[in-house]
Amino acid sequence: KISSPTGGPKDTTPPKVVKMTPENQSVRFHDNQIRISFDEYVTLNNPTTNVLISPPLAVPPQYTLKGKSLIIKIKDTLRANTTYNMIFSDCIRDYHENTPLSFFSYSFSTGDSLDDYMIRGNILDASTLAPSKDFFVLLYKGTADSLPFTTRPDFVTKTRDDGSFLFQNITERSYKIF
Repeated sequence: KISSPTGGPKDTTPPKVVKMTPENQSVRFHDNQIRISFDEYVTLNNPTTNVLISPPLAVPPQYTLKGKSLIIKIKDTLRANTTYNMIFSDCIRDYHENTPLSFFSYSFSTGDSLDDYMIRGNILDASTLAPSKDFFVLLYKGTADSLPFTTRPDFVTKTRDDGSFLFQNITERSYKIF
């Protein structure tokens, strides 16, 4: 009996990072380009929405795919002695099966060291106590209650499916969370 080959089992593993230039968690970062190479071809799922950069940049970066690499061109001027975090929330996906590399992060500092504090938590719906997924969580250095209406956040992240959130590589100090 003649039939078509099945093609093997479905690929359920997300893409794996094989090289980053500059390396993740680099210090004294003064480049305007980041290259992240993967073990397979990838696609980008709406990077303008699904890539969160903290502290936020005034001018969004340009994202380009070249072969098995993602090239990020930074078009904004980076602050001195500042740690930046890029969170790719389900943005990077396997080309063939669309399997996401969930919450991949890349950090760098323009100073001599990375900030090494973190804040984590969970967001639950007050009426049902169910986890709140895909909510933006904003972190401010200021103290006024009106900050979300008047000021850009100092740090931004997004909740996962279980309602959890994480801010990494931040300075030790008091913050307001919205």
